[in-house]
Amino acid sequence: MVTTNSAYKRYLIIDECITNPRIQATKKNMLQKIEEEIGKISQRQLETDLVNIGLAPINAPVMHYREGRAHLYKYIDEEKTLHKFRIPEAALMELTDAYEILEQMKGAPFLKPIKTYIERHLKQHNKALPKRHSPAILFEENPNLKGLNYFLDLYDAIIKQQVLRIEYQEFGKEEKQEYIIHPYVLKSFNQRWFLFGKNHEYPNPNKKWNVPLDRIEGIQIENQLNYIPCQLFDWQKHFGEILGVTYLEEQSKVKIQLSLDENRLPYVRTKPIHPSQEIFKDEHGRSLVEIHVRPNRELFQKLLSFGGDLEVVSPPEIRRQMQEHLDRAINKYQEVVL
Repeated sequence: MVTTNSAYKRYLIIDECITNPRIQATKKNMLQKIEEEIGKISQRQLETDLVNIGLAPINAPVMHYREGRAHLYKYIDEEKTLHKFRIPEAALMELTDAYEILEQMKGAPFLKPIKTYIERHLKQHNKALPKRHSPAILFEENPNLKGLNYFLDLYDAIIKQQVLRIEYQEFGKEEKQEYIIHPYVLKSFNQRWFLFGKNHEYPNPNKKWNVPLDRIEGIQIENQLNYIPCQLFDWQKHFGEILGVTYLEEQSKVKIQLSLDENRLPYVRTKPIHPSQEIFKDEHGRSLVEIHVRPNRELFQKLLSFGGDLEVVSPPEIRRQMQEHLDRAINKYQEVVL
């Protein structure tokens, strides 16, 4: 049933007549009430409206009954009424605002079901979908990121505990590879999405694999294999030990002390480098930032992003590796450009 705005207004008046005990819900009274509020309609139109209220999307069927000489109308099921189907105007305005925000978050595929739900309810209540030419909110995102089309299927496989056969295209290689993955969790980092799970053929049963979604070329459910759940594993603790997504089993957590220029300290106070971060004064009165992490590629990328404003104080191994990264960068600028 397609509901026009004028039809919906008539339904609201009919609903008021049926549910208001001070109004006798006769055809005559309903026709009179509709004429007073929006204009005259025929008795045949009213009869059609009484049928349509019982159809989708409202699904609130109405029945005729007699009370003395009066021919009245009421809902067949008091739990299925237009009044209960209807969302209050204030709530509709909030849904409209929420839809407008979600519409601007193009790089968040997990929001699609919520957006669809809001869209359906706004349409059911004859509310136009907002079309804003100049956005009020801007998000840092990558809506063109390859692989986002697999997001909801991967999420569904995690929830339903389904084994997946994933076709994978590694950077810089022409040949595609196939992996059988027991999917566990999806995580975002640096505007990319990663699937974490167990590689079915990998000998170490505890090794957690990650697959970037932008490298996936195809997925299919592997029905012949039983799903192996991720048991007694704390993902929050797992990711809490690292920056980013690369978890190197052979690396132990280390305490890293950093010295930052005073003009950068307020930045890391309000936006910590890592959740384990602590800031304290050393014996010379110098402010030091300390983090407790497993070193990985993303850690060095983060530290290097501070440029000359940051110095690794300890441990010596991390300090040495930082120096090697910086030396390679300096050498690039010392090469003769032809």
